Amino acid sequence: MLANPVDQAAMTHLLLQHTTTAGVRYQTLHRTIMQRHFSTVTTEFGDVRVKHLTYQDIEKTKPEFEDCERIANTRGITLQEVYRAVYRQLDSAL
Repeated sequence: MLANPVDQAAMTHLLLQHTTTAGVRYQTLHRTIMQRHFSTVTTEFGDVRVKHLTYQDIEKTKPEFEDCERIANTRGITLQEVYRAVYRQLDSAL
C-alpha cells in the first residue's frame, strides 16, 4: 500500500485492526520526475493538450490521455487514431 509518511501510524493501526497481518513493513521511495510544460495542438478531431518532458539530455512529447480519450469517445474513434492525429501535427510542426 502506498501512503503518505505522515499517515504511517494511522495506516498501521488500520491494517493491524482490519486484516489478518501480524506486522507492517515500511519503505520510503524516492521519485525523479521530468520537467514538463504543456502546449495544445489542433487536430482534425479537435484540440489536444501535449506534455513536453525533459530530463538532462532526454526529451519526450506525449499527448494528454484524458483529452485523447474524450475525443475518441465523443467521435466514436479509437484512441490510436487520436494519438496518430496528434503526432502527425507534431511532426508537421518540425
